Amino acid sequence: MPRWLRGAVGPLLLLALWQVLSATGVLHADVLASPGTIARAGSDLIADGTLPSAMRISLQRVAVGLALGGVAGTALALVSGLSRLGEDPVDASVHMLRTVPWVGLIPLFIIRLGIGEAPRVALIALGVAFHLYLNVYAGIRGVEVQLIESGESLGLGRWGLIRHVVLPGALPGAFDGEHYQVEGGLTALPPDPLPDIFFGGSSAAAGPVAAAHADVYLTWGEPPAAVKEKIGWIRGLAEEQGRTVRFGIRLHTISRDSSREAWATADRLLGDLDPETVAAAQQALGRSESVGQQRMLALHGGSRDKLEISPNLWAGVGPVRGGAGTALVGSHAEVADRIEEYHALGVEHFVLSGYPHLEEAYWFGEGVTPELAARGLLSTVPASPLLGVPAANGRPASAPGGAPLLVAGGR
Repeated sequence: MPRWLRGAVGPLLLLALWQVLSATGVLHADVLASPGTIARAGSDLIADGTLPSAMRISLQRVAVGLALGGVAGTALALVSGLSRLGEDPVDASVHMLRTVPWVGLIPLFIIRLGIGEAPRVALIALGVAFHLYLNVYAGIRGVEVQLIESGESLGLGRWGLIRHVVLPGALPGAFDGEHYQVEGGLTALPPDPLPDIFFGGSSAAAGPVAAAHADVYLTWGEPPAAVKEKIGWIRGLAEEQGRTVRFGIRLHTISRDSSREAWATADRLLGDLDPETVAAAQQALGRSESVGQQRMLALHGGSRDKLEISPNLWAGVGPVRGGAGTALVGSHAEVADRIEEYHALGVEHFVLSGYPHLEEAYWFGEGVTPELAARGLLSTVPASPLLGVPAANGRPASAPGGAPLLVAGGR
């Protein structure tokens, strides 16, 4: 049962009990009307326009009170937070007034402001101002001194500091409520250009979200036919919303000078794991509600047999690792072939890793990258930082068993 449905059970049972008690006369209509009666009355009020009109007036009242209270609360917080002279009279007065029960203020507001909209808006503004004052004041006091000093060193005056340093630094403190709290939610210098949003998800709920908001839809490494199906699914959803989404894939790689060496390396990785470790990992991963994780598990079924699920696509990482559980295994040319195959399907971004990561990065960079460049899939080939480093035992300088991988310059 979905969580939202479980959460609705309690309120639905309460409504049902309420209706039963009303129908049996335990709850008299003069004391509490039944849910059915309330629903019919609400329908009548909507039909004759009474309820929409009342809601519009209430929303206007809230909007005006929110604006007035926001301005007042922020202004008082600035006066109190930016100087000791302002803090002493303002902060004490605000704390004194906010202890007065609102119910006690209603008669006073009616006497002074009448019985129209003014007292209602004033009560809303007062409630907003008190809460916003406390949060913004705390935020101002929490702004780091180094940020203010940096602003001063850049030539910002007092109002420049307030606008560019103090208020942006204090604003996250205003997002502090019962259900969520945001701290440090702003950057002093927003990135330009903005980074692309990569989003992955295989569930029915994830697809529309990716189509509506993602720049790049990222899938874990599945066989090309399954990836093609995913791309078609997301592309269709995006076109319905007038958007274009690019595609990426998450894979591990094991590439060597020959296919035999690559598969021997893959076998050694798996050979170090005992059956009990694999079984325990599979049991834990099997409890996951992630659709993508279940798709990864289905590729190998927890078995070590027939882990090459597609040419050069090895599912041997998945038995013990959650998330991306497949690797491209083969000679440099074969791994390049598979990348070219995925690229032909529409995949533009390849997020790759290996075990151990540094060694596999060098194997890929010095073996697969030139292959991709020769096929026109890369515009340039980065120069190796180990050019000129002598090989050892007939192996490339960066290869395991050759010269040291860690070289001068912090690489």
